[in-house]
Amino acid sequence: DYSYSTGVGSSTYARGVAADSTGAIYIAAAGVRLIDGLYDYDWLVLKSATGTSTLSVVDNFDNATGTTALVQGIAVDSSNSIYVVGSGTGGWIVRKSSDGGSSWTTVDTFALTPTDGNSPSANANGITVAPNGSIYVVGESRVDSSHFAAIVRKSTDAGVTWTTVDQYNPEPLGTEARSVAVGPSGEVYVFNQYNPTSESSANAFNAVEIKIRKSTDAGTTWTEVYSGEVDTLRD
Repeated sequence: DYSYSTGVGSSTYARGVAADSTGAIYIAAAGVRLIDGLYDYDWLVLKSATGTSTLSVVDNFDNATGTTALVQGIAVDSSNSIYVVGSGTGGWIVRKSSDGGSSWTTVDTFALTPTDGNSPSANANGITVAPNGSIYVVGESRVDSSHFAAIVRKSTDAGVTWTTVDQYNPEPLGTEARSVAVGPSGEVYVFNQYNPTSESSANAFNAVEIKIRKSTDAGTTWTEVYSGEVDTLRD
């Protein structure tokens, strides 16, 4: 049990959980504070050590003074290194700890340069580690003022270097990559969503189109294996 208390209106939202081979549990969480009527987000990583039920904060990160950072996902590799993804001012962020959360480094920051001169903006939404150790991070980055592109980035050296292996933006309103998974044979699946332009303006934001893309060659090529619409209206 953990409560993030920094004054009136503060709360905590868990965004992901992972465990290492020792049994330690790590939770990626968003700490929310109400400051002068506006919500401010803190990037938190909580840890419950093996054999304990107490949660302690092992990372409370702001990517720049006076700004906020929002955590979105977490994963642990076979060497018990912890990777946490999210976003801060100007772009997406990947952070890593190789010592059980005692120290952290930012191993990737990313944002496309918009084609129309707008400020860069990007969010990392999901992360997974493949059986061979490759790390995949998915999210979206602003292409121009009208839309974002779904992005997949990959590291094959434990986060030292990163490459973009997919930039997918077929829709006028933009596409977001929300989550990623790797199958037992190494096939990579990315869940993308966007608002359909075929809907009337009254319904466009009450329905979501989803596309699942798959790569069987470690991200070199991609094919669409599912496309459909989800109505988000509730009776």
